[in-house]
Amino acid sequence: MKRVAPFWVAIGAVSYGIPGSLFKIARADHIGDGLLLIVTFTIAFLAFSVGRGLLSRPNRHVASRKQKWLVMLSGTSMGFTNTFYILSLAYVPVAIAAVMMMQSVWLAILIACVMNRKWPSITQTISVITILLGTVLATGLFPLHQAVSFKGMGLSFLSALAYALTIQFTGNVGQRLHPLTKPS
Repeated sequence: MKRVAPFWVAIGAVSYGIPGSLFKIARADHIGDGLLLIVTFTIAFLAFSVGRGLLSRPNRHVASRKQKWLVMLSGTSMGFTNTFYILSLAYVPVAIAAVMMMQSVWLAILIACVMNRKWPSITQTISVITILLGTVLATGLFPLHQAVSFKGMGLSFLSALAYALTIQFTGNVGQRLHPLTKPS
């Protein structure tokens, strides 16, 4: 699994880069953020509902009411991820927003370390330093040649934080559930 991890990180970046470009085009055509969010959430809801409908009946079952609430609560972090990401695109280019989204990797490590009350491993520490240096280089923060919207960077960072929380929730909530039953 560790060998394919970079592949999944790249897929994650693409999955936010392509829609980000589409959102920028839609915004240029004066389509508002509210409509973009509604359409995004509706498409996701329909896709997961169809996927869940294709599962066998035992795989569709969620054991308890408490588990249903925990799964729904954990799903709100993904909603915040998308909301902050779309809002950030009004202030920063797609490339910067996507790079900021990748901060979720080190944020997830930090959250896991705090939750488990243990220090990160050497590999995790090196990964965090590499991600932070890569972010500075990729976003062109230093040297500063252009105006950077701190509001856009903040919204992008909030998106990454929400995604890091999603990573934590997904790993800890409903571990025995089929993946398609978690989002719906």
